Amino acid sequence: MEVLRKLIDTMNKKDDGVILGFDTSSKSLAYCCMERAGKNIYLLGVGTSYFPKGSGDNERFEMINEITPWLMNQFNPDIVCIEQPIYIQNFKASRTLSYVVGGLWSEIAHYNVDIHDVAPLTWKAYIGAKNVTKQDKAKWAKTMTPGEVKKLAAFERKERTRRIVVNKMPILDQYHDDNLFDAVGITMWGVGNV
Repeated sequence: MEVLRKLIDTMNKKDDGVILGFDTSSKSLAYCCMERAGKNIYLLGVGTSYFPKGSGDNERFEMINEITPWLMNQFNPDIVCIEQPIYIQNFKASRTLSYVVGGLWSEIAHYNVDIHDVAPLTWKAYIGAKNVTKQDKAKWAKTMTPGEVKKLAAFERKERTRRIVVNKMPILDQYHDDNLFDAVGITMWGVGNV
């Protein structure tokens, strides 16, 4: 177990406890678990479970119903933080994401834990991840095509979170999963706020 001192410089003193954070998508369920113990923060575990390619809602629910009890028993969290689903212009993806979050929340509700949701912009601002700005895109557009600018902006949104997480927890540099880094950020927010 790695002690993470000064994980969040501005962290308010909260009660000791175990916080389990989730980042959901239509393709995967990523988690991170940390423990607050006095002035120390311990990283207990991270991981991502991928829904089978082409799976429908029922298959996703089955997987959530299998994974969640294992995680809850493995880590015995006091608090669970789940990223709020956001509206995506693709209606089907938005609906699927809402179902995944609802299924996860419903399964966790069987346990005696506090459940909190957090907006993506809230936890990202908390850890210091800055959005890609119009100025960033305009600067890139001077030497790139519109398609290249769009790809770079998407990459940068994820990479900024990754850089912050790895800077605070170098042990996570071995991972290459954007959703996992988001789950860590969500959990960092939980450690400092709930």
